[in-house]
Amino acid sequence: MEETEHDGGEPAGGTSAEDKGVEAAPEDGTHEWHERRRLGVGGSDLSKIFGYGPWEDANPQALWEYKMGLREPKPPSVAAQRGTNLEPHIINYTSNFLNQEITEGYKFYRHPDWEEGVKFQANTDGTLVFRTKNRKELKAVFEAKTTKMSTFPAYRGGIRMAFKKGYVPLSYALQVQMYLDALKLDCGVITCAVGPKEDFLWKPSDIEEYHVLFFRYCPEMVSLIKEGIVDFWETVEAKKKPDWFEHRNASRLRQAHKSMRVRPAKVKTWA
Repeated sequence: MEETEHDGGEPAGGTSAEDKGVEAAPEDGTHEWHERRRLGVGGSDLSKIFGYGPWEDANPQALWEYKMGLREPKPPSVAAQRGTNLEPHIINYTSNFLNQEITEGYKFYRHPDWEEGVKFQANTDGTLVFRTKNRKELKAVFEAKTTKMSTFPAYRGGIRMAFKKGYVPLSYALQVQMYLDALKLDCGVITCAVGPKEDFLWKPSDIEEYHVLFFRYCPEMVSLIKEGIVDFWETVEAKKKPDWFEHRNASRLRQAHKSMRVRPAKVKTWA
C-alpha cells in the first residue's frame, strides 16, 4: 500500500478517554447508549439521511423522530446482532490474514471539524498500521461487516463477484469515508464476511467467504456527505422535520461512489 498526500496524522489506535474527541462510551444497546446516539449523527445514520435505506424506518423523517426522542429505538435486528456477535471473530481473522495487529476502535469519537453545532460521532471497529515501501507508518481504519449470500441480486455474478471486483456497497462506503475524515486518515480496510441467505444468528463456522478490501479516502464523497449531515442537523436544531425523502446530493453521491478507490485482497473460504 503506497503512501498518499492525505497522510494519517492523529489520532490512531486505542480508545483512551484522554484522546482528543473521545468520551467514555456506554455499553451498546443500553438506554445511555441510545441517549448518546441522539446527540449526534453516526455512521449508520448516513443512509437514512440520504434516503437510501430499503427499510420502512430508514429515511430522514424517521431518523429525525428518533433524534428528537419521538420514536423509540427498535430492538436490534437479526442482522445487527449477527454483526455484533461476529465482530471479534472477523477482527481476529483479518488480523491473521494481514499479519497486522488491529487495535480497539473508537466509540463516539467527535469529528474535529464540528466543535460547535452539528456533531458527527464515529464508532469504528478498529485501527491498524501499515508499513509503506519507504518504511513509514500509514494508519488505517478497520470496519467489519457481515452480509448474506443473497445480497445484491441485481449485481451480475452476485455478491461474490461484487466483492471480487472491489465493490463496496454505498451504505458501507458512506460510513467508512466519514470515519476516515473524522480520524484524518487516508485509507482503510473493510472485511465482509459472507454467509447463508437465511436470516439467523450465524456461528463463525457458518461464514462461507471472507472478502478483505482496501479502500482510499474519497474527498468528493466526503464533501457531499458532510453537506447532508449539516442539512439534517439543522432540522434537528430547528425542531422541524426534514422536507426531503431523498437528499439533494443523493444522485451526485451515487456517482462519486463509483470513483472510490478500492482494491480487493483475495477470497478466503472457511475450511
